[in-house]
Amino acid sequence: MKPAPFTSDFMLLDVKNGRAKLAKQIEAGGKVDVWIKATIEGAGGVGRDDGVSIEFAAQVHSVKVGSGR
Repeated sequence: MKPAPFTSDFMLLDVKNGRAKLAKQIEAGGKVDVWIKATIEGAGGVGRDDGVSIEFAAQVHSVKVGSGR
């Protein structure tokens, strides 16, 4: 793999299984390091270009927990 030709410092993740446990952990001040493998797809961005960023939809293939590199 090579570095992406774009940058991001924010992402939304739609959580289905395990959402209640994750919500409790985050509400209690916890943090969870995750590695996400996803494919950005669709006809362009989900949002409009606001001059700072554009939101894109992605199909998530896997989410792994841990701080490994």
